[in-house]
Amino acid sequence: MESTVPSLPAQFILAHDSDPDPLRLLLSKGAREEVPDLETAVNTLLCRKKAKSKLPTWHSHPQIIYPTTLCIEQCSSEATASYKAHLARAILGTGENGKGTIGCTVADLTGGLGVDSAAFASIPEVRKVIYNEMNPVLSNAARRNFAVLGLGDKVQVHSVEITDATSMDDILGEEVPDLIFLDPGRRSDEGKKVFLLSDCHPDVTSLAGPLLQRCHHILLKISPMADISMVCSQLPNVREVHCVQSGGECKEVLLHLERECSGEGHDLIAAVLSPASEPFQWRFHSTCPKSPDIKLPSREEGIPEGAMLFEPGKALSKCGVFARLCEEFSLIKLGTNTHLYLTTPLSPTSTLSRLGKVRPIVESLPLSKASMKTLSRKYPGAEVSAKNIPLTSEQLSSKLATKNAAPKGAFHIYGAGIQWKEGNDEKYLIVTL
Repeated sequence: MESTVPSLPAQFILAHDSDPDPLRLLLSKGAREEVPDLETAVNTLLCRKKAKSKLPTWHSHPQIIYPTTLCIEQCSSEATASYKAHLARAILGTGENGKGTIGCTVADLTGGLGVDSAAFASIPEVRKVIYNEMNPVLSNAARRNFAVLGLGDKVQVHSVEITDATSMDDILGEEVPDLIFLDPGRRSDEGKKVFLLSDCHPDVTSLAGPLLQRCHHILLKISPMADISMVCSQLPNVREVHCVQSGGECKEVLLHLERECSGEGHDLIAAVLSPASEPFQWRFHSTCPKSPDIKLPSREEGIPEGAMLFEPGKALSKCGVFARLCEEFSLIKLGTNTHLYLTTPLSPTSTLSRLGKVRPIVESLPLSKASMKTLSRKYPGAEVSAKNIPLTSEQLSSKLATKNAAPKGAFHIYGAGIQWKEGNDEKYLIVTL
């Protein structure tokens, strides 16, 4: 079916791109006469404000249509979509060292705005991307947008509702994709957020088995808030789980399901994206001990000034491998439930700085009213974090009088629960650069 979405005049979009409130155009008789589908034009202008940073390549094309304001909120960023393409390339064996056959097919069954499909289509070895979006408004816009991006001949657009009764033949015809991608909707029919995988649409807990009979690989995107262990227990043949960090936040959790995988364990990968370099990955093999020994600090040595404090980044934290980090990176954990670490001479600080924050320790004091008063005077404007103490970061910042201080300084104060290896837990304030 051909697109029913009218094209938008690029000159109109560019002329109003800097309007502080594009919604005012809806009241303009002249604008409505200039653009027949003014609602879509206004939605596009609103979305382009976010697309400028989230989808810079898409933003460079003023002809691209954003039919709803929700689509820009729910779509992948260009950075995370690029990572999925990087991962798909590795899965399909089409990278520089891959042995895969050129001419792979990728099926994106929950296409949305089409950002992920466009990224898959950018893989040189991919012959075809089958894009399916259940919302015809989005699929019609996507068809036009793929043409604008020069991908119209490579992306095949479908709009088929996926239910338990849907036959994959309805979507794929006789095509046997090499990889199927799914990003289930995480809202109920009433628009409320849902958290259980079985409540998402489509329900991949029932679809995964049949889909793996159709193709060898599934790439599944789940909520960054999802319980990874629970999700993996509900799905068959999970080989890898990728926790993807971008802009300092864990933006996505991606599961690679493989037909030939035994299902007896999976690997966890912390992936950190950077605009200036290739994605940085650190893999934790499932063969690692589940309850490794935690190295705790010595009360006799205390928290030495000049040592380095390591705070795991969001991708590493999402992997949930806190106990493993002691052995993996020669670290000392401040406490079983305090996810801060001291480095040792054997710690690979250059690697750790890519997986989190490594900060020199300036001084440390037991947590008390007197020490808070002292540090408040010495380090006005310091950033503050609370870790395993009976205060939130905001409450601690308020007590340290740094909450509204300006300008913000270079120092960071951690309020942390410390578990000494000799016993007798304490709470400390640790000042870092």
